[in-house]
Amino acid sequence: MIRSEFSKHEGRTCCGRAWSRTCVSAGVFLIAMCCLASTRILPNIHANDNQTPTGRIESGVLTLHLELREGVWHPEAEDGRAIETYSFAEEGHDPLTPGPLIRVPQGTELRISVHNCLSVPAAVHGLHQHPGKADNPMELAPDETKKERFTAGEPGTYIYWASTLGRKAASRRLPASQGKLETRSLDEGMMSGVLIVDKSGLSTDDRIFVIQLWARHLFTPNFVGILSINGKSWPYTERLQARLAQPENWHIVNGTRLEHPMHLHGFYFNVGAVGDGETEHTYASHTHAIETSLQFSAKLRLLRAAQIVSDPLGKQLRKE
Repeated sequence: MIRSEFSKHEGRTCCGRAWSRTCVSAGVFLIAMCCLASTRILPNIHANDNQTPTGRIESGVLTLHLELREGVWHPEAEDGRAIETYSFAEEGHDPLTPGPLIRVPQGTELRISVHNCLSVPAAVHGLHQHPGKADNPMELAPDETKKERFTAGEPGTYIYWASTLGRKAASRRLPASQGKLETRSLDEGMMSGVLIVDKSGLSTDDRIFVIQLWARHLFTPNFVGILSINGKSWPYTERLQARLAQPENWHIVNGTRLEHPMHLHGFYFNVGAVGDGETEHTYASHTHAIETSLQFSAKLRLLRAAQIVSDPLGKQLRKE
């Protein structure tokens, strides 16, 4: 009897220990799963050289599905400084900064959808016919998708961009003051892209450069800011090559809140067109010559986009 009772007791003890070990193992597993769930795995935001238009054009209609995404931007080396920020992405692809290049011939019908993958409401500006109404943005709640359908208007270089809104703003009309790029938070400065409408038959052998600014803690000792061109900061920017005695055609877009983000030195050029991101004025036969960096800088202060053509006789070509 004693032996039998001892065996039963021993069995209960072993089962209790086994159950305790199971509970501990399950607890450790659940804790590990919770830690993994709370760790965000964000995609990399890749630099966009603006040489490949996005979307699909069939029978004169461009179809494009965009997303607002959060990701990790490397303004310098790909294994260097990492910044979590927002940017645009084409559906099914990693985010880009600047956003995907939208480029179509005049008269093209554009069918563009935008899905907000962010956890906060956002407003998207500039996805409409140009010239157009800058005070009519596309407002998106988290996980909401909206569509725009319009015909490409006047030829020119335009900007589209986004900013986040307060969590209570999704149900009310966006104030006019928030409809300007100058009011966008500095740490959202990578949510900009270019929309170019080409005149029929015009050569597209050109380059597009978008200047952007990401910054935090403005006017404080902890200020940090990064100026970039096509998604990279100097000296990690693209190295340019030009053909001697051949003109270079550049579209330069100011996607920052700054009036004077860049100036140029070392060559003569003509300004072919200027614009504010919504409308553009073209100079006939590129007759509006700018011969000094000071003059160009003063002109750029008022612009969102400029198209310049370098002098084919110029011997120097340097961008700063």
